Amino acid sequence: MNDISEAPTPSETREWKEASWSFRDAYRNFGDFVRRELREHPKTTISVIFGLVLLLFVERHGIQPLLLFFRIYAGGALIAVLAAVGVWRLLRNRSVRVKTFGGAFAVTTFAIIALFGGGVHHYIAQYLRYRTLAVEELPELPRTDHERILPLRGVYALARERMNETEEPSVPALIRQGTGYRWTMAVQPAREWSRLMHPIEEVISISASESSPDMSRRKPTKVYFTTGENLFFSRNTDTCVRRAFGPWRSINYEPAEVFYMENDAGKWVQAVSLIKWTGLLFPWPEFGGVQVIEEGGTNVFGRVFLGCGRWVPPHEIVRHPFLRGQNLVPFEVTRFMAGSLRFQKGFFAPLPLSRVGDIRIADMPGDLNEQPFTLFFRRNPKDEGKLYQYFALEPSDPDKQGLSTSFFAPADGIGTKYAYRHFDRNEAPIGPTAVADQVRASNKIIDWDNNIPVEVRPYIHDIADSNGNIAPRLTWMITLVALGEKKGDKPRAFTVGSAPDIAIIDAYRSRVVWVDKYDPANWPDELRKSLGPLWTKKD
Repeated sequence: MNDISEAPTPSETREWKEASWSFRDAYRNFGDFVRRELREHPKTTISVIFGLVLLLFVERHGIQPLLLFFRIYAGGALIAVLAAVGVWRLLRNRSVRVKTFGGAFAVTTFAIIALFGGGVHHYIAQYLRYRTLAVEELPELPRTDHERILPLRGVYALARERMNETEEPSVPALIRQGTGYRWTMAVQPAREWSRLMHPIEEVISISASESSPDMSRRKPTKVYFTTGENLFFSRNTDTCVRRAFGPWRSINYEPAEVFYMENDAGKWVQAVSLIKWTGLLFPWPEFGGVQVIEEGGTNVFGRVFLGCGRWVPPHEIVRHPFLRGQNLVPFEVTRFMAGSLRFQKGFFAPLPLSRVGDIRIADMPGDLNEQPFTLFFRRNPKDEGKLYQYFALEPSDPDKQGLSTSFFAPADGIGTKYAYRHFDRNEAPIGPTAVADQVRASNKIIDWDNNIPVEVRPYIHDIADSNGNIAPRLTWMITLVALGEKKGDKPRAFTVGSAPDIAIIDAYRSRVVWVDKYDPANWPDELRKSLGPLWTKKD
């Protein structure tokens, strides 16, 4: 048995106390650790620090999206958190009932941030975009021209079907080439090893106004790009462009679509459209110019440390003839613009209890190419015209399928944005989502289980009625594509065949005319013969 005299005295008893923690203490302890290591192991410590800094710099393309995400959402989240904490601190010294209310308010605020923060942020950012959006009302509908016949995914399918097992096309882009308009796409390597080692050596360019384009590759357009949309590591276009951003652009810009076009010297370039996030607390996307990557070889050192391309800001595009009139503005930017028109009746108008003037972008269910559709428009006969990104906006209620507003955004970012508000003029044309059913009802012979109408886009021409009165006629053009066989779990691919069937629908009378797909120049005459008597009648 131990002697009681061996027990520790109270003064010898060790007192345990939980150590306090703070960011300041952690920062100070880390600094002490680094200074100690520099004294004791200077070469090793400097080498490790240099290696970490170099690694962060080399991998900055992976960090940049995180910085941008923080830039976009941090402001709104900070306001909500400060409001919740402020209310809690204000009420914490009050009665139990008031403190309970303050705690409930803080918890509710955090719950709203977690569940609905993205939607609230989008709502406010879209309202701020509308407040800064300058839109001019058109006195009359603009006329379309240089109609593109094939849908975007149809062009992709035609190109893909004619490639071997080691190749695949990039997503087609509609570009201006001289005075004409063409689909361009790169022939990319399809296998992993090729995507790691091989460059882009060919570009396909086909006319956008032909219903049955020549897809022969006997005379391919030879190019040489060491960067591509589907290439790996530093050879990936997105990665290489992000590495070209400086500190300021890294927290405000991101790359979007890639286009292949000829520059003013006749050389092919990659033009990468850029999104710029504008605004402090609730940023919204705007056009940030383009990053132009010229043809020719690059080395790993340049791609990793300097990135790729030369930045052309939006205000300098007008100085480059090969960029003027092109399809450059990212689709995300113009979709945000068009969606912001839901606030045309005020901040609270789109809320569920109001819905005054609320609209939605009328994307067709099942269509593989969402709006906008890039089309050529002339505002009047004297206007030279150019490419615009067109949106058809319908009422927010999916059961209502009238065309509320037509919105036109310049595809090159130069000039005025236009709107034509059909409902405000007491006009009642059908919208795109109603067109597909009208087309199906007009032809009972077609197997609609294996054929689908896609890409409802406007066809507006000056056409005479039966009495010879010429006026702009708002009609919808739609392309019929065939669905392929289902393979496993993959969705059914579609093809346009040798030449797709084309239907044109009067937007006011819903009359469908199946036009000669091989003779677009004769479509106005076909419409005059079929629809002229309807246009002559007065309600």
